[in-house]
Amino acid sequence: MESFDFSNSLRPVFLDTETTGTQIYSEVIEIAIVDEHGYTLFHTLIKPIGSFDPRAIRVHGITSKDVKNAPYFEDVYSTIFSYLNNVIVIAYNVSFDIRLLKQTSEIHNLTLPRLHIACLMHAYLKFKGVEYNHSKPYKLEDALTNEQIPFPPLHRAERDAQCVYRLFHFMREKTD
Repeated sequence: MESFDFSNSLRPVFLDTETTGTQIYSEVIEIAIVDEHGYTLFHTLIKPIGSFDPRAIRVHGITSKDVKNAPYFEDVYSTIFSYLNNVIVIAYNVSFDIRLLKQTSEIHNLTLPRLHIACLMHAYLKFKGVEYNHSKPYKLEDALTNEQIPFPPLHRAERDAQCVYRLFHFMREKTD
């Protein structure tokens, strides 16, 4: 990766992924990155090497048929990380997205670069004064419903990244 670029440093981008599942062998099959103004910088489906967990398909509806002509992760790796370099990557339950990006990188014999990350789920719970329960993450849908943000997630990466962007800006306005 390039050296640190101070002119664009540490601006936020909003990330969401959809995956083949939640296991240690699961892979990213869709990714979206939205900038600080709400514009989609990057969005693509990704063809996995492994198989889909039927439970994941029930969540997001993406099947092997949907990704049969999509690029493999190694084909979009450089592009993805060019958008995530030198910024603060904000995701809802960021540890899940980063874990799956790391797993997918390793499956393709690639290295996940060092990223600056922030978890909007943890920030939202702090914003609401709610204790985090490690065994059950607080859902993005619940946060949007609680704040009456009329833009429900669809469990698709681009829409959900837009939801993260909207919740972030809602919280920012309320704390300014």
